Amino acid sequence: MKGKYGKLILVIEGVYSMDGDVGYLDQARALADKYKGILVLDEAHSIGTVGKTGRGTEELYDYKHRADIICGTFTKSISSVGGYIACNQDIRDFYTFYAPGLVFSAPLSAYHAGAAIKAFNICMDEPEIAVKCQANADYMRKKFRDNGFFIGDTTTCVVPVIFRDTIQTIKMHKWLLENGYFSAIVMAPACPVTAPRFRLCATTDMTFEVIDDIVHTFIKARE
Repeated sequence: MKGKYGKLILVIEGVYSMDGDVGYLDQARALADKYKGILVLDEAHSIGTVGKTGRGTEELYDYKHRADIICGTFTKSISSVGGYIACNQDIRDFYTFYAPGLVFSAPLSAYHAGAAIKAFNICMDEPEIAVKCQANADYMRKKFRDNGFFIGDTTTCVVPVIFRDTIQTIKMHKWLLENGYFSAIVMAPACPVTAPRFRLCATTDMTFEVIDDIVHTFIKARE
């Protein structure tokens, strides 16, 4: 590496939250190894939804490529609050004494920690939950594509319905609200100015009939 910096810290997401595509863990690991850096993997949107049993991006890659640090949130699949960092003992000791978020913040309440532990146990004991979520996501992506919607390169339960006209997107949002559907729109700077979108998430509890109704409603909103 050249320049005044001598240490590489490479950060990728397991699932990118605005596009629904999966991070290239294999390539990131290779780059981190080549430049003797640290690889950080953010599993916020992948824990519980990606991999054969929902254990995230490392499982998706059959554990052939591992991150040095895994971080994530309890606010999505785990249905609590707060977040976590998984790392080796040396990094853990460093964070314990120097991370502002740990030193100057209150810890999780026992209730939130207990809820997170229970959710993790459910994910481990009932892998069929993740399988059902993935099947619904496959169906949702297919239905949107079959009906002429652009959803980018998503391969996960995060399904962005992308448009090119911000005004059209805002009008569709208003129409959807008036017809009983709430789906927050995403605009710049959270995504490109030319690609405003609705970000949908397929869930385990959805049925194919519910997904059909969602897509049909978007068709009417687009018209």
